[in-house]
Amino acid sequence: MYKIIARLNGGEPTYDGKIKEIEKVYKARFKGTLIMKVIFAKLFYDWVFVEEYEE
Repeated sequence: MYKIIARLNGGEPTYDGKIKEIEKVYKARFKGTLIMKVIFAKLFYDWVFVEEYEE
């Protein structure tokens, strides 16, 4: 299994004046699905990281 972590910098401002980062996690079981989800995440997010893990 693969975990794709996508982060959008410069998201919503918080009440204390800092900028909240928006983070979304996608999971993929196969390499084909992984490639499609990484391309999708690169279109909409600034930072994308992929890590492999076992269930």
